[in-house]
Amino acid sequence: SLDLPGVVITASHNPAEYNGLKLVSPGAIPLTGKTGLTAILKRIEMNASRTIIERGALKKQSMMRKYVSYIKQKTKFVTKRRLRVVIDAGNGTAGPLIKELCANLPIEITPLFFELDGTFPNRESNPTLAKNQTEIRRTLKAGTYDFGVAFDGDADRVAFFDEKGNYINSAFIGALIAKHLIERFPKSTYIYTVFTSRAYEEVIKKSGGKAIRARVGHAFIKEVMHKQDALFGCEHSAHFYFKDNYYTDSGILAFLFVAAALAEKLGAEKKFSEIIRPVSTYFQTAEVLVEVKYKELALQEIASRYESKHPESITYFDGVTIHFPEYWFVIKKSVTEDALKFVVESPKKQIAYTVQKEILEQLRIY
Repeated sequence: SLDLPGVVITASHNPAEYNGLKLVSPGAIPLTGKTGLTAILKRIEMNASRTIIERGALKKQSMMRKYVSYIKQKTKFVTKRRLRVVIDAGNGTAGPLIKELCANLPIEITPLFFELDGTFPNRESNPTLAKNQTEIRRTLKAGTYDFGVAFDGDADRVAFFDEKGNYINSAFIGALIAKHLIERFPKSTYIYTVFTSRAYEEVIKKSGGKAIRARVGHAFIKEVMHKQDALFGCEHSAHFYFKDNYYTDSGILAFLFVAAALAEKLGAEKKFSEIIRPVSTYFQTAEVLVEVKYKELALQEIASRYESKHPESITYFDGVTIHFPEYWFVIKKSVTEDALKFVVESPKKQIAYTVQKEILEQLRIY
């Protein structure tokens, strides 16, 4: 509403020592190498300076209440039934936001790690890693709750858990959100990446929507969402993007959207795990990062090796995606490291793990 550029000081889902600056243009459009970031870097490297014509002013202002009011306007609860939800803020910014947000909503929260502490004393920031899910899983299993969520440090990621404490693949949550939106906006467009579960695309197409693939990374997804005027986007890394939120990702909005959309369905007769089951059609391994000295060569040879096995399809987009009848996998180069990363998916867990092990063994020689 201010139509101003912005700067976010954040380490995202990483430890505090990774703090940096995330720059956005007016309209929350990410500043990338193509849109000005490279030019800024060159000026810094050249030690270039500009003459200050008019000195600006520093004004401190809390945006908490305005932001909470803004988020609440994006969703509507049509039931008075109170949800019981375990929320792990991970000592990040979600803590104070959630307290303010849920104050007048039909949501009874059990808080975990709501105290702001940028050193993250209780768990690492990334909520999608199993080692960081111990406490929320234990709490859900020990009590009677509808579901649980865990946020990263700056609350742009949110991981969902069913009433039994099971972590839910972000694509399955995305599929539920997309299906709900398609009911209201038929033939609308949705974005995903190469690592997003196949279930997401299938649910969208079956529901009458249009699914479009984008490169992995928030800047690429936001760019495609703008161009395609997409209603929603989903990444396997627990990022959820909304057109109604300037095409940007918000863990807080995703949590509230799911809570509002499912509030009427959750009850004694139907649990969250039962609602998610119809879209949980595949098992996907966790993303694996493998250090290699020659990542271009390794990627080419892995692709050639599996292409010789006559797959149903092979796609070269943001890495390589190879489909076989009983499994499929995506492998791509890391942008920041000498490494390859990949995921394997299959209707059967054992097949997915077998293929994962096979690929890991092949990558060791590089």
